[in-house]
Amino acid sequence: MRWVLRGLGVVLLVLMLAWAVLHWFIVPRIDEFRPRLQQLALRAISAPVSIGALQAESNGLVPTIVLRDVRVRDPAGRTGLRVPRVLVTFSVLSLVRGGLEQLVIDRPELELRRTADGRLLVGGLDLSGDAEGDTAAADWFFSQPEFLVRGGRVRWVDERRAAPPVELQQVDFVARNRFGSHQLRLDATPEIGWGDRFALVGLFRQPLLSRHAGYWREWSGSAYADLVRVDVSQLRRYVDLKTDWGVDLQGGHGALRAWVDLRKGRLAAVTADLALGDVSATFGPALEPLAFASLAGRLGWRNPGSGMEVSTRDLRFVDADGLAWPGGNVQLRYNDGAQGLPAGGALVGDRLDLAALAKIALRLPLPAAVHAQLLAHPVQGMVDQLNARWSGALDAPIDWRVQTTLTRLRIAARPAPPRADGRAVEGIPGVEGAALVLDAT
Repeated sequence: MRWVLRGLGVVLLVLMLAWAVLHWFIVPRIDEFRPRLQQLALRAISAPVSIGALQAESNGLVPTIVLRDVRVRDPAGRTGLRVPRVLVTFSVLSLVRGGLEQLVIDRPELELRRTADGRLLVGGLDLSGDAEGDTAAADWFFSQPEFLVRGGRVRWVDERRAAPPVELQQVDFVARNRFGSHQLRLDATPEIGWGDRFALVGLFRQPLLSRHAGYWREWSGSAYADLVRVDVSQLRRYVDLKTDWGVDLQGGHGALRAWVDLRKGRLAAVTADLALGDVSATFGPALEPLAFASLAGRLGWRNPGSGMEVSTRDLRFVDADGLAWPGGNVQLRYNDGAQGLPAGGALVGDRLDLAALAKIALRLPLPAAVHAQLLAHPVQGMVDQLNARWSGALDAPIDWRVQTTLTRLRIAARPAPPRADGRAVEGIPGVEGAALVLDAT
């Protein structure tokens, strides 16, 4: 016990001595340490940093440092970040681990730049989030307990797509990083043509054995976007949806909420609540555009690892030709047979307009045989309930079963192809106005 008390006394004496040196020697002369601090910042984030002025405020055990006119330059010498005022807060624990407790940046002017080779520069720092670049800056950023931006301005420059720069005003951003968990939130006001103020929220975890906090391309978690009013057609100039997802988005404006799940940096699921008008998108070079005068409801997509799952909930729309969808629900699960799993799928739904479904299906990237069948056998009617399952490829199922209830069913008659010998052959009759319950295998 005596040695424990002596040890505690020594620790207390060292802390008191450090406190005295900090407050009586370092704080009054803090601006003299500015060149040394600039060198430390250069080593920490691997980018040149200049500080206009440096002052300290003694407010208890650990002081707060204020930096003014801070500039960070990118490898080309451009000013990627300019901050009038930075507030740096320490704690005893942060000093022990050699870091910060909180970093507050007021009214920064930040430039986000994607270079021609695809690198992502944030304020001149390479935050590409992969092993190819220098991850020192990204590791430092995602290791700070709390990072706060207030009233900033962000300018996005895309050298890869040669698109006009776009700017965000009144940017508020917070990042909290603790024990491999990363909480992010961004609130910003876009340019007038883009829409109203929006919010983006993310909650992610890095791999347990990851040695680099900045490898964000390996994270798993979820993100949420709330856009009260947005012109989604503006995205096509800045996001390559055509290459990544095979979607060419030509139009659309309204409100959008979206939830995105990531698994080890890969897109795993997307859920969107939307109320849009004048929507137009093309899903393949040989397909006609899928266009809606109005579109509202919930859309969902999930990647189970093989194939896909698509669902709708209370989906209502009027297409460009005036065809109205009554608000039905659909869930399609399709396994393409990859990764050694058996091919097959299921289609479950209610209140489905067959004519609208067929029209949409002809504009989606389905197998060519499915498109041919839809064109050869036009069908109209309302599906009150549907439960369909099949095994094998979608265009050539091995086994299947359909259970459904239909009303106002109309199937066009199909004449038989002419025979080579000229003999007449009976075709297949059609049906109109039918109501039926069907259980077929």
